[in-house]
Amino acid sequence: MTGEGTGKVPLIGLVLEGQTEYKSLPEMLDRLGIHYTRPSCINGQAEDASTTDVVKYLILPHVRWQLQKNVDIVVVVVDLERRQCSAGAFRDTLRNEIVRQLRDSEPSAPTEKVRVVVCNRTFENWLLADPGGMGRSALIEKDLTRAVECHSDQKDALPLLKSAFRRKRRYVKALHGPELAKYIRVEDAEVHLCSESLREFIEIVRSLS
Repeated sequence: MTGEGTGKVPLIGLVLEGQTEYKSLPEMLDRLGIHYTRPSCINGQAEDASTTDVVKYLILPHVRWQLQKNVDIVVVVVDLERRQCSAGAFRDTLRNEIVRQLRDSEPSAPTEKVRVVVCNRTFENWLLADPGGMGRSALIEKDLTRAVECHSDQKDALPLLKSAFRRKRRYVKALHGPELAKYIRVEDAEVHLCSESLREFIEIVRSLS
C-alpha cells in the first residue's frame, strides 16, 4: 500500500537490511493497512563494522532519502545476528548514532521521526513467531510449534527453519523468506506475543493510525 503521491496519511518510510525484508515487509504492511513509501535497502551489514561506520556509510543516506519524502516516521529494520548484546541495547545504540550523525550534518533534521527495530536475531525469527501460519505453505512439512514454544526470538532460527523444509528443498533466504512471510498472521495478537521484536515493529507502524 505505497502511499507516495496519494496524499494519504500516516505515511511510513522503511530502511531495511536486505532483500528478504525488502520483499516481505511491504506485503505485511499491506495486510495491516499501513501506508508506506518505496522502501530503501542497505543490502546487509558487517557485524564487525563499527556502529559509526554502519550508520555513516549504509544507513544514514537512506534515512535522509526517506525523510525527504515527507513521511511521518522512518523505521530502520536491521538484524542483531550474533552480536554479543541484546536487541534492545543494539537498537538504542544504533538510533543514538543515527540521531547524532543526522544532527551533525543537518541541524534542522526531524530526528524525532527516526525509529529503529532490531530483529532478534534475524528476520527468520519473525517467521518462527507463527509456525502454524508458516506451516500452511507448501514449502513446509514439519510443524515447528513445539520446537518454538512461542519464544521465537530466543531460537536459532535458520537451522529450525531448514529442518522444517520439505525434503530435497533448500531454504534460500531472499527467495523463500518472502514466500513464507505471506503466511505469517501479523494481525494476530497471539503471534505478536511470540516475538518481542516483531511486536515492537508492528506497534511502531501502527502508532500513527
